[in-house]
Amino acid sequence: MAVMFIRISWMHPSVQSFFLANVRRALSVQGVIALCLSTGNTKFQKLTNGRVFCEIDNEELEELYCDVKLDECSALGFQISFESEGLLLLDEGYDVKFLFDNKLMVVKKDFEVIAQIRRLSTESYTTNPGNHVATVWTWYWKDEHEVWRQYDVDQSGRDLQRSFEKAFVNKTNCFKFRISDQDYELHFSPPTEMYQENLKYGTTRKVRRRPAEVKSGADILELKRSLGKPGKTTVPSHWSSMPSDKQHKRVTLTAMSSEYKEVETLFKRQLR
Repeated sequence: MAVMFIRISWMHPSVQSFFLANVRRALSVQGVIALCLSTGNTKFQKLTNGRVFCEIDNEELEELYCDVKLDECSALGFQISFESEGLLLLDEGYDVKFLFDNKLMVVKKDFEVIAQIRRLSTESYTTNPGNHVATVWTWYWKDEHEVWRQYDVDQSGRDLQRSFEKAFVNKTNCFKFRISDQDYELHFSPPTEMYQENLKYGTTRKVRRRPAEVKSGADILELKRSLGKPGKTTVPSHWSSMPSDKQHKRVTLTAMSSEYKEVETLFKRQLR
């Protein structure tokens, strides 16, 4: 059986909204196809454009991924369409299997397609707390009864969800914490095999990081509309409104204005 490897992406709804609005072809990252023939020879072909799922399949996949219990799952009728060197390889609904921790998708037809998938996401909520469409992630550990449980606070009352997320985003190798007089260490690398370790007994538990909630494209649009309503703006009240056809506008500030002095102070602080 021939086996084909491709790269494909799914998106956080706000990222997909940006792609659909600004990149009409809705294509993502470049990838590589490796066609493994039965003779054992391997032929590598450059795939000119990676692909993203359609909106309906994208939201279904996001919902599946948010379920921490799912390491792998099967889905029916996913629309898959891609080509190489002008040759149409797949263009219809297929039953597929997703391996979330390994970021792989398997499609079986007359030949087997193994796709490397990734989630294109907004930034983490710990990176920019003011970003209303930032992704909120939840951290889980698997107990001795095979049940996934959310982390809460450590012995000192520190929020472990936020602490873990900050450490992960900053590419920290491990994070130490204490619960019920026991010392633990959370190992972040590799992300597909994260685990916590009891430093006294050496007991290990699997750890997963998944989005806290499913947001559809409609949810994102509603959020943007609500943020745009009067009384919910985050800009100073004395600022004039922006023309709808412009993304930015140059405004001259006098050297004596409070805004000028504030910007000057922040600028000088960055130079220290």
